[in-house]
Amino acid sequence: MTGEGYISLSDKKYHYYLQDHQGNNRVVVDKDGNVKETNHYYPFGGVFASTGSVQPYKYNSKELDTKKGLNWYDYGARHYDTAIGRFTTMDRFAEKYYSMSSYQYGGNNPGGLFREITEQTVELSITEKIWGLIREIVSAIADFFSTDFDELLTNIINENKQLKAMMGVVQQLQLVA
Repeated sequence: MTGEGYISLSDKKYHYYLQDHQGNNRVVVDKDGNVKETNHYYPFGGVFASTGSVQPYKYNSKELDTKKGLNWYDYGARHYDTAIGRFTTMDRFAEKYYSMSSYQYGGNNPGGLFREITEQTVELSITEKIWGLIREIVSAIADFFSTDFDELLTNIINENKQLKAMMGVVQQLQLVA
């Protein structure tokens, strides 16, 4: 199995995944283009319609474990339950970041950029909040002086070495995301 598909032992053919923007396996086709499986998902991963079930990798390309009717996705360190939109165990960063639920998935935004809570996710969201606050302050100053916002912001950043350094960090975090 690869990120693009797998070889079936029963028919000895390579099967390809057709994925959406979230990496969900929407369609499975064989090497001849014959559709073997289709899947349609609710935002938090529940399957609301499908045809066939030739392989277990579905939502976010994670393996759907259907043993004993639980229908949980295996994310490696934790299992995810689409019925409640939560992981079944606590996140390993739960005690480090109390402001986020330790059972949530993707910052409660399944269509967003982040698929799991990670240290990087938290740091980026904090940086975005800081950047938003800076924009509000500079915008208020610009309104007060009737100055162009972008010009004023550029001047402030260029004259303040700490702000310039912080902007560099923000840009690097945006590249990583």
